Amino acid sequence: MILFRKMIYYNIHTHHPPTNPDEKAIISIDIRNLHPLEPSFYYSAGIHPWYASEDLLNTLQTIAKQSNIVVIGEAGLDKLTHTPWELQKKLFLDQIDLAENLKKPLIIH
Repeated sequence: MILFRKMIYYNIHTHHPPTNPDEKAIISIDIRNLHPLEPSFYYSAGIHPWYASEDLLNTLQTIAKQSNIVVIGEAGLDKLTHTPWELQKKLFLDQIDLAENLKKPLIIH
């Protein structure tokens, strides 16, 4: 006898809440403009290289500890932004450390 399991797919990078009750998603939030998070949803939070700013690191470190923040990111490097390269590298490494310390996956830009 062959048993089949129902596959569950997650949209791991969306900026909108699911519209279908069967849809599973991890909503990427912009930590520059935080709004109350819906406790029944899962979220990712990070410092995107386009909006990199040293002052966002404390915000990220605080909210990343919440149980419904299940992923760190989108983090990374981008040569097409005006954000200084050294700042991008520092914040990327900081986010890698944060993800490791919290044992959460990292979405890389």
